[in-house]
Amino acid sequence: MTAVYTSTTILSGIFILLSTAALVSPFLPPLHNLSLHGVSLHGVSTKLSHSSPTSSLYNILSYPIPKSFFTYFYVIPFLLLLLFQVSGIRQSHLSSLLFHAHCSRRLYECLNVHDFRFGTMTFTGFLVGSFHYVLTSFLYASIPSSTFSTSNYNLGGKGVGFVLFALGSLTQHRAHRVLAGVKRTKDTPYPPLPRVLEFKYSSCPHYLAEVIIYIALALTHQTNASVACLLWVAANLQISKMNKHRAEGRKGMWLWEGGWGKQKSKEL
Repeated sequence: MTAVYTSTTILSGIFILLSTAALVSPFLPPLHNLSLHGVSLHGVSTKLSHSSPTSSLYNILSYPIPKSFFTYFYVIPFLLLLLFQVSGIRQSHLSSLLFHAHCSRRLYECLNVHDFRFGTMTFTGFLVGSFHYVLTSFLYASIPSSTFSTSNYNLGGKGVGFVLFALGSLTQHRAHRVLAGVKRTKDTPYPPLPRVLEFKYSSCPHYLAEVIIYIALALTHQTNASVACLLWVAANLQISKMNKHRAEGRKGMWLWEGGWGKQKSKEL
């Protein structure tokens, strides 16, 4: 139990540090540029012109790589799961099953749904994303779930979590399919919002759905580390949404804002 407590404490601390870095990034231009990806990175120069060891390292960290490297994020959990199995670490609880179901779907979408032709991310984004899935794999595949209070809360939380996970996963998958069908070129990287239900209230329903999925994982895992992980995911996606809207010139700062339905009502 002491080892588990130490592990969850360390993971919680790392997730809180990542959350803090994400929230302060808009106020620190170098850190902000390193966090950009997709349309937010379009037309932005992240390279430093002067030459020094520091600038050389920064230019490496800001180097743009294909967004298709997202695919590797979802391979990591299964490699680590295999490693845990070989090492005799086995935690077959609901949150572990849901987490790997999420990664399986995302891996399928990266291989068969997404159109990555015009998307890029910084090398730092790739490193942070990989680090995230190393941490979450360790959290959900090797640390046992616990309960915050009574067994009734434990059972109810897992039930609500399962329902939220299903809704979040369905919404995100539908949003990704819609986005994959949107025609985007290098000359027109900011197409209008798709006029479908998922985008009626939020301009980034796939981001909002991701937060809902991690709420579900926190409810089913019920540890401080899973709550800290949720805070990190929410903070990171909130900043990503702000960066995306700034690049596209859209209104609606929060994850649940900016959909075409809101815009249409204002026009009327």
